[in-house]
Amino acid sequence: MSIYNVQTLPVEFSEWVRKQVSEANIEVIPLKGAEDKNQAVPVGATVAITCSPKFGLERTIDHVAAAVSKGYRVAPHLAARMVESDQMLRGFVHRIVDLAVTDLHVVGGDADQPLGKFFDAEADAGP
Repeated sequence: MSIYNVQTLPVEFSEWVRKQVSEANIEVIPLKGAEDKNQAVPVGATVAITCSPKFGLERTIDHVAAAVSKGYRVAPHLAARMVESDQMLRGFVHRIVDLAVTDLHVVGGDADQPLGKFFDAEADAGP
């Protein structure tokens, strides 16, 4: 929706903003204190947990588990360049499935060089 169409909304602007935010995808970088900041995310929003080359997949999984335990819909990022092996990829997928996560963002990632054979999201898709 264009900002120019806001004047023609069938509801009050503040109500419209609350609805948009409550249904938004909120991206969270898994840094120290991020779990506390998740408390500001409205119920109903999807929390997308990024994958940092500094902290790796394990930190992403930790934050995914914390967000799931608080009742959020979660969509973790799987950074292809952070995956060292097929076994690591399978382990990541099994862990998010065990957490009942049904969405996944597969990205190349920010690392300059891949830790394994995966360089981009297409390489993760496999045959």
